[in-house]
Amino acid sequence: MGASEFWRNIYRTFWAHAMRPYHWRNNIIVGANCIRPLLITSAAHHK
Repeated sequence: MGASEFWRNIYRTFWAHAMRPYHWRNNIIVGANCIRPLLITSAAHHK
């Protein structure tokens, strides 16, 4: 999986959460919490 594809997936995941109709602020937090482990794993792989 290329880096751009990786970021596209993160972007899609984030907006899938952020764009849900109920309380968008909570959704952004939830989306960020889903993405954080991905970022941590990717950071570990890029070292």
